This record gives sequence, C-alpha cells and structure tokens, in this order.
Amino acid sequence: MEMLDGLKNGISSVSNQTCMIAQGLECFGMVSLRDSYQNWLKLGKPIAAVQFNWIEFVKN
Repeated sequence: MEMLDGLKNGISSVSNQTCMIAQGLECFGMVSLRDSYQNWLKLGKPIAAVQFNWIEFVKN
C-alpha cells in the first residue's frame, strides 16, 4: 500500500515500459508504474503490484 500511496504522490519507478493490456479471467490490464495515476483509473481499480514495475487491475 505504501507503494501505491507514493505513486499517487507522483513517485514513479525507473521503468520506461509502456502500457500492456492482458486478457484473462482475473486480470484484464496491467500498466507501467511510470504512467500517471489518472491513466490507471481509466482501466479500473489498482489492486496489487504484480511485478516491480507493473500494477494489476481487476474487472469492475
């Protein structure tokens, strides 16, 4: 949760990866931590950092 709080305040990882959409039953999208928090909200509610530089979203 601390990482999400930090990212909301403008802190990003060193990753320069671009947005990647994944099709799946439990996960429909992943977005780079470098992307703005506002862009995450377009995909859904962020629930967990699944890798060092990705956030996973669940279906709404």
